[in-house]
Amino acid sequence: MKISILFVFIFSSFLTIISQSKDMDKDLSYGLNFKSHEVNKDDRTSLDLLPDAFLKLSKGYTLGFDLKLTNSNHTYGYIFRIIANDTTSLDMTSYLGNNRINLILNGIHNTKASSEYKYERKRLEDKWVKVKIEVRTGSVTFSIDGDEIQIDTPDNPSGISIIEKIYFGANRHKFFYTSDVPPMSVKDIVIKDEKGKIIRRWDMGRHDTGVVYDETNGYRATVSNGIWEIDRHTNWNKDMSLITKNYNPQIATDSINNRVFVATNDSLYIMHLKNKSVQRIKVNSGRPFQGASSYLIYDYKADRLISYSISQPELILYDFGSDTWSGSPVDMSLYIQHHNRFIDPYTNQLVIFGGYGLYRYSAALSTYNPGTREWESNDLIGQLTPRYLSSMGYLGDGQILVFGGYGSKTGLQEASSYNIYDLQLIDTRNKTTEELGMLTRMQEPYVFGNSMIINVAENKFYTLANRSDVYKSSIRLMEVNMDDFSYRFLSDSIPYNFQDTESFCDMFRYKNSGIYAVILQRTEEGAFEIGIYSLLYPPLSQPDILPVYNAGGAFSNSPVTYIVIGLLAVVVLLIISLIMRFGYNKQNIHPEAVGNRDSFPEQLQVQPAHYYKDKKQSTISLLGGFQIFDRKGNDITGYFTPVIRQMFLMCLLEYIATGKGITSERLDEQFWFDMDKNKATNNRNVNIRKLRLLLQETGDVAFQKDNSYWHVSIGKDTFCDYVTVMNLLHEISGSDRMNKATVEKIIDIASAGLLLPNIDKRWADKYQSGYSDLLINNLLKAAKSMGIKDDFRLLVKLADVILIHDSIDEDSVQIKCRSLYKLGQKGLSKQCYDKFCLDYKSILNEEPQLKYDSIILSE
Repeated sequence: MKISILFVFIFSSFLTIISQSKDMDKDLSYGLNFKSHEVNKDDRTSLDLLPDAFLKLSKGYTLGFDLKLTNSNHTYGYIFRIIANDTTSLDMTSYLGNNRINLILNGIHNTKASSEYKYERKRLEDKWVKVKIEVRTGSVTFSIDGDEIQIDTPDNPSGISIIEKIYFGANRHKFFYTSDVPPMSVKDIVIKDEKGKIIRRWDMGRHDTGVVYDETNGYRATVSNGIWEIDRHTNWNKDMSLITKNYNPQIATDSINNRVFVATNDSLYIMHLKNKSVQRIKVNSGRPFQGASSYLIYDYKADRLISYSISQPELILYDFGSDTWSGSPVDMSLYIQHHNRFIDPYTNQLVIFGGYGLYRYSAALSTYNPGTREWESNDLIGQLTPRYLSSMGYLGDGQILVFGGYGSKTGLQEASSYNIYDLQLIDTRNKTTEELGMLTRMQEPYVFGNSMIINVAENKFYTLANRSDVYKSSIRLMEVNMDDFSYRFLSDSIPYNFQDTESFCDMFRYKNSGIYAVILQRTEEGAFEIGIYSLLYPPLSQPDILPVYNAGGAFSNSPVTYIVIGLLAVVVLLIISLIMRFGYNKQNIHPEAVGNRDSFPEQLQVQPAHYYKDKKQSTISLLGGFQIFDRKGNDITGYFTPVIRQMFLMCLLEYIATGKGITSERLDEQFWFDMDKNKATNNRNVNIRKLRLLLQETGDVAFQKDNSYWHVSIGKDTFCDYVTVMNLLHEISGSDRMNKATVEKIIDIASAGLLLPNIDKRWADKYQSGYSDLLINNLLKAAKSMGIKDDFRLLVKLADVILIHDSIDEDSVQIKCRSLYKLGQKGLSKQCYDKFCLDYKSILNEEPQLKYDSIILSE
């Protein structure tokens, strides 16, 4: 096994040339988008797969690719033309407006054979579908989205032995030229011989200017006027803009519904990024606080806008129902420009950090308690440097990361103010800070956008950065690695007139699809422009998308090169087979993310079935958010750094699911993939030691290794809500009769919330969705069982738990509405249904079929 690993290390540079493109692009958005009739014929897109040499395939071949058709004013055009012997053309045309695709075998002046494929528009429009063209003796067969059609060809298509050209879109062939291009996108183009061997493959991901390389042998294909989808990971696209003459417009972002709010003294503008529309609302009464930067934030839980000032005891709230602000500022003095802010999702408290005003920089942490309607302020000047123009990201459990800014150690503007590049971890509940590291060797002075995006799994974050020493500045996306505090600038830049009292920039991530930058700046004409720019996630730099074949020039096509590659491929295959045979890198052994009763580890089955909501000592909470209390009842969650927390959770959840845990290799791949083996091992060992020390303080909890797998074992004196509820769910899932007491315990525990709602990572998805599915299925089953189906109060609680996981689950809505109605709470029953309708319309953009009358009349 060590020899196999050594081979991998020796040949890694060669393997990068062969496989890196495919490996890097699999999680990215890629493909070639074609310019169609919306531009003049000279500017339409052409893809030439064989610009340098023909293909001789005397016994037939297969062309396969992924196709996406989009709607436009004119949708007719040539998807591809395969030209053979300068006399024959095999064409595929699309006409989305007429719901048809045609495959035609043409001569120079006549049509030899053709076939038509009719389809429903919604089946193909704006969706990737598989297309395959198979040329054999006497026939041509093509399939689209699984539907297969054959063309009988009297002229024997196997005679098309020499393929001179394969064009997608427009071309200028002397006999078969065309400028008719349908609005389409293509990717993953593959040509196979009659035996199914791949002889050409272009994924249409990595590319250089006007060229993309075949992944098998490095043959180039050329592109004219193409739009590369992968470029959206590197280039900002200006999606929308709004110009207002009102001074200091206030900005808030809604990352849940993909909206940006702009509030002026008399209007509210809602910029809907999904359909790129702007909605203007004339405010009926009231107005928000207005000052430099923004004093406005969106509360997604209550669906309201909050305008605030730490010098004022009352918040000013915007009601979308009445289009009114709850008041107007009495005092417009605002002293904390360019501060950071967030709403703690668990306490619902508004938290403000830092800022600038009256020639002073602030290190104050101010919290607004909605219960007491009072601000509580704690000055952290003894723990960190006062600052403004810094970037903030929320980690969960009241913890935030604050990066950089501009300020001075005393807070006085005249006392040696300077640019700050440290990263601080602030516990907003315990009012403590910890410096995690600092950027060095900054070539120019930078300040940062209001928010950052944190990639916990890779231990890095993204923030907007702009030079602070010039007015004609530009905004760039910065990536910071929190392992060694190296950094790089990604993507292109956004022009930015930087005048801190008249400019503001923020950023948010919408689901897993993209990053949005919100830029406020004063125009040369004196108005204020709010621009929205988008970038696909994950963001890349320009070198990331260049072809790997061009490390020192294009891939050589000499026979020696092919022999070397062939030998390397054989070695690689042998290594991979050995690795797979001896189980060197076993992952995802068990397909179930939640395991089953038999696989549930014995070390975790001893968890107590009872649940103490007020229990603090030796408690691990995963439902509703990650939180850990030690033996004395102290909250030690803040001591779990992002990497330690991820390691602990990965090993615990996988152990619950499979009874095994996580290998060291998988941990290294997850957290230290960009390090060499020795450095990754050292980092892993350091973090494991830290984790073990923390778990010793927690209670009878151990992080240990058995049979090459790291896992977490929990003893009887330590309570974990997720372990307990999983144990109970497995207990009832295999039983035909539901134990009411067990179901009540499950509901009691599960009502705490979702599994790790603040862990927005791909590795956690399967555990989160697996838990939700297992819980919902068992609770719906319990709702029909004897002893429970007539207990309406319990059914309301049961339905509430399901609705936490799926707010538009029709079964649980029916259970809750009907139970409330039976309990005589008819108003609450109708409110429940109305909320369901609103959520349903918001999520699915259509009215639900489920009617209230049918719910309350059903039994």
